[in-house]
Amino acid sequence: MAAGSFLLILLAAVLLTLLALFRGPHWLKFVASIILSLIGAALCFFAAGWIIYNNVTPYNNLALWGGVVAGLAAAAGVYSLLRRWTAKPAARAGAPPHSPPRSFAPPILPIDIFISYKRDERALVHAIAERLKALQLSVWFDADIHSGKTFDAEIDRHVRSAKCVLVCWSPGAVASDWVRGEATIGRQRNVLAATMLVPCDLPAPFNLVHANDLTGGIGASNSEWMQALDRIGALVGRPGLAAFERLETSGAAAFGEWIARNAGDPLLEEAVRRLKALSV
Repeated sequence: MAAGSFLLILLAAVLLTLLALFRGPHWLKFVASIILSLIGAALCFFAAGWIIYNNVTPYNNLALWGGVVAGLAAAAGVYSLLRRWTAKPAARAGAPPHSPPRSFAPPILPIDIFISYKRDERALVHAIAERLKALQLSVWFDADIHSGKTFDAEIDRHVRSAKCVLVCWSPGAVASDWVRGEATIGRQRNVLAATMLVPCDLPAPFNLVHANDLTGGIGASNSEWMQALDRIGALVGRPGLAAFERLETSGAAAFGEWIARNAGDPLLEEAVRRLKALSV
């Protein structure tokens, strides 16, 4: 009778432990796991002890070693459960605890031209930027961005990756730490192109880099603008930029020659369109 009651109590304990293991919080699951491991080990030891005590041959040695193995297995189970239920949620889920989030965003390509200038000359710089964009160049300047940490980080990223840093000198630009700093980065990277919007004296070492005088405006009629385009074209890998600008007043033969020499230029389609229009 006592043995039957003990078995019923043991069965109830096992069922409650299983319920806690599958439905309880983490700490209760951990406790239930240890209890089940100990119950399993106790049953194995009990069976082994019964066989040895009653001298049930030839199973004595087998029971002894079975009990040892059961004890080791129980210890290993407790250790494994201890590590599992005390680990961080990400580790329990099987994911690396510090794995970085996956990103499928395409890499940001460097822009062609970063324009450095003083905001007092924004209207002049905007006209230059629009003309360069018309030549199929990607241009960055801070016309549409407000200051702040994000703004500063974006400036730094672009000035260090742009194919050409175009500085537009003026008295205000010379006095600006930002403009001088951006021009310094462009000079150190050997991608600096300099222009002069308002006459001023350039401090060293910027006076060693020729600044094309754009006080006369931009366009094919200004040789200084054409020289600036030659410099920009060399830096961005498009040597036909200045030649295309000169085509504004040229005939069909000049367009045909430009097309033959600049087959891979983004302006090729526009040049072909104009050539067809002249040939009509």
